[in-house]
Amino acid sequence: AAAAMMSAALLLSPITANARRCEDKPPETLLSLYRKSAEIHIGRYERTEDFAVIEQAEDYTVVQVRKHFSISETLKGSSRASFFTQEEEYRYTDSNYDGDEYADEHGYSMVKLEAGDAVMLFTAADPETGNLILADYVDGVKKLSADEMKSYTARVEELGSLFRSGEPTEAEALKWIMKA
Repeated sequence: AAAAMMSAALLLSPITANARRCEDKPPETLLSLYRKSAEIHIGRYERTEDFAVIEQAEDYTVVQVRKHFSISETLKGSSRASFFTQEEEYRYTDSNYDGDEYADEHGYSMVKLEAGDAVMLFTAADPETGNLILADYVDGVKKLSADEMKSYTARVEELGSLFRSGEPTEAEALKWIMKA
């Protein structure tokens, strides 16, 4: 009787499920970044330049900034000597703000760069303007150590070989994923 009552209670009472939205988007995979990118470059972060104040409020300021990069090597696409991004940066007047941390207009924490940092840039053409932009807003710039750069470069070159004759088969892509 007790088992029947519990079964009936489970069947008649609604089951609720709670889910929380992930604050940050999941990171892009190297394969996904490769597919999205028209150009992939190795370079150095040079500087950030304040371009314009977009909005000013009591507790924050939105500043349009340009981040400048010099390019030393191209792994995919056309070669170029330099590249810059233009983005909006929220700067908070809170006393805990240290001047180095910031969020973008979507609330994502952005990678902190210092002059001279080695980076891998994944870029694509903006569909509206045709200008070169980051292929992914959050993951389009990879700040990498020397060992990480060697590893990423090797994996990107392998992807270049894999995609040289068109879109690889699922088996070829899976083989690359397993190796990576």
